[in-house]
Amino acid sequence: MECIGNVKASLPSHQFKTGLINQYYSDEIKASVDNEPNDDHYDYSFTIEGRIPDGVDVVFDDRTVSFEGFPVQSGRFKFKIFLDIDPLYPESLICVEYSTSREYEMIIDSN
Repeated sequence: MECIGNVKASLPSHQFKTGLINQYYSDEIKASVDNEPNDDHYDYSFTIEGRIPDGVDVVFDDRTVSFEGFPVQSGRFKFKIFLDIDPLYPESLICVEYSTSREYEMIIDSN
């Protein structure tokens, strides 16, 4: 049996805003499923490896990963986000790439 479509987990290319130490920081990315008009028909599971500045919280909400808080350290923070998707309504003729990852960098400057 051959696939009639190829959908895959996707994380966007994103340049995070430059933040300032001890000032409120907020930014986010939104995951999607390529070649799928119904992105919301999937469960999204994220993990992060690497460094996030102290004082910045990571919040996972459905397809969105938000970074918010008051960073207490300056520097360049490199991290990798891993995404796994799980279709709510699996279709046997659709080929799915269930996992992906992407590297990001957040810069926090001193005042």
